[in-house]
Amino acid sequence: MQEADVGHALPDGSDYIPGDLLFWKGHVALVTSSTAMIHANAHHMSVVEEDIAPALARIAATTTGGVTSHKRLSSL
Repeated sequence: MQEADVGHALPDGSDYIPGDLLFWKGHVALVTSSTAMIHANAHHMSVVEEDIAPALARIAATTTGGVTSHKRLSSL
C-alpha cells in the first residue's frame, strides 16, 4: 500500500537522494545518501545501513526479485 500511495515514481537510472524510497516485493528501504540505504532485512536479521548497489544486486538474485519502484516524496 505504501508503494501505491506515497511519493512519485522516478525513471530507472535516476540518482538517489536522501529520503527517496526503494520498494521491492513486500519491502521498503529509505535512501540515506547517494550510495546508502537503511532497511530491515533477513540477510542480516536486523536493521542495517548498507551500500545500495551491492544490496540491490543481492536482493534481485533472490526470489524477492528486484526493485519495483524508486519514489521521491514531494517537498513541503
